[in-house]
Amino acid sequence: MNSKEDFAALVFTLLATILLGTLAIFASAFIVQLGWNWSMPQLFGLPEASFRSAIGLSLLAWAVRLSVKVSKE
Repeated sequence: MNSKEDFAALVFTLLATILLGTLAIFASAFIVQLGWNWSMPQLFGLPEASFRSAIGLSLLAWAVRLSVKVSKE
């Protein structure tokens, strides 16, 4: 392989990783939104979550999970 093919493979891998990561964030936010809106308003009288707040909740949960994992090591 030459350097142009290596560079093209690197760019493709980077773009695919960004695309799949973005898709994973949106999918997890959608699942969080469905779960929140299905349970929290009826159980605790909380307002329904918007998609934007579900993204925030998903990222917050990821950060907490990461910090707990790091603190155990």
